Amino acid sequence: MTDKSIAERESVYNNLFGEPSIANHELLPFDPHIDIYVYSPETSQRPFYTIATSGMSNERMPNSQNIEFKRIELILYAKEPKQIYIDLLCRKGLVSYKIMMLCVIVLRTISRHCDQ
Repeated sequence: MTDKSIAERESVYNNLFGEPSIANHELLPFDPHIDIYVYSPETSQRPFYTIATSGMSNERMPNSQNIEFKRIELILYAKEPKQIYIDLLCRKGLVSYKIMMLCVIVLRTISRHCDQ
């Protein structure tokens, strides 16, 4: 993933959620590098915090050749940005490609259910 792609993703986040109130930058040089951004509620249409990963989609998920979604980021909505939520989305919470694959399976199941 190029620096341009990363900048585009962050620009989309800023357009959707505003400027992040918290940026939890990963300090160790893991690959992919995953940051966590927390966006405060800004409107009555979004009266909750948004907690988003930034970096998971820098690489394709392993074994993703047979699924529609090859790259993924995680977004969590919460009444307040508790540290446990941030930990769950970063490496402290052991976020791995297995969890991302589970998310893809859930998304596909929901999508199929909504199409019926």
